[in-house]
Amino acid sequence: MSWIIGGKEIQILPRDILSSPPPFPHFLSSPHLYPITHKLTPNQEHFQRLRAFYPPPAILIVSNTSGTPSMDPTLSSAALLTANTQVAVLSHKSKKPGCGPEILAHFRAQEGLADLRPEEVAVVGDRLATDAVMANRMGSYGVWVREGVVERQRKSVFARWEGGLYEWLVRRGVRCPVPRGREGEKSPFE
Repeated sequence: MSWIIGGKEIQILPRDILSSPPPFPHFLSSPHLYPITHKLTPNQEHFQRLRAFYPPPAILIVSNTSGTPSMDPTLSSAALLTANTQVAVLSHKSKKPGCGPEILAHFRAQEGLADLRPEEVAVVGDRLATDAVMANRMGSYGVWVREGVVERQRKSVFARWEGGLYEWLVRRGVRCPVPRGREGEKSPFE
């Protein structure tokens, strides 16, 4: 599950909100480990601060389970998650990383965000292959929450492999791209 944040002030996202523990409750990124009916308790302070800094509609939950036709056909899971977090859950046909256009369309339909550009969006998530790839494809900022969402031993083999891939890429000098339209600017997340 990802938090998508959109707005002109994306460049001033407080660094401490993105620090460990992650800015969203553990159960939000692990629907199979934590029932969706849980109320906000883990990392509630970080979540409340994130939501206060980016009040709805500038924050959105995007999940490959809640809000998708294959996993949540009646959208009951999305409705429950929205009720428990007071943050909209995107109902989308394409799963991550392919739902970028649906995310931008959602934001642009909100009052005050009609002219939102992709480089004014940050995708905060725990998966490189879905969340970071989606941010890159959208031309947005990607914020990878590597640790703290799910304990390493509970992560899937593929999720554990992503950490090794990241280290391998860093050793070879690969760096994250700056979103189009922000070339020459320093990333607000560094």
